[in-house]
Amino acid sequence: MPNLIASLSAHRRTEAVALLAEIGFDVNVVREAIISEAPAMGTALHYAARHGDVPLARLLLSLGADPDSRDALDNRTPLDWARDADQPAVIELLGPFTPDEGAP
Repeated sequence: MPNLIASLSAHRRTEAVALLAEIGFDVNVVREAIISEAPAMGTALHYAARHGDVPLARLLLSLGADPDSRDALDNRTPLDWARDADQPAVIELLGPFTPDEGAP
């Protein structure tokens, strides 16, 4: 299950994400849509951004997460997701890493 890190990030399981990255799981894999949820289809960093989880977002960045990665639905970055969810701490964290094309 290559998208396990994104799935665990969606559930804010920081320790599990760190462990999977340590054994070689890719932090930039896009999560597949699950019928019972909205088809957001983002990376682990997208989910950390949406939940405002700064420690998880920092961990992911330190593990090589691409802050300019795009979701599979709308071609949006983690910063876009943070803005949509009104997560100012993550917006501040990701802002310097992401081109400012989506700023209001």
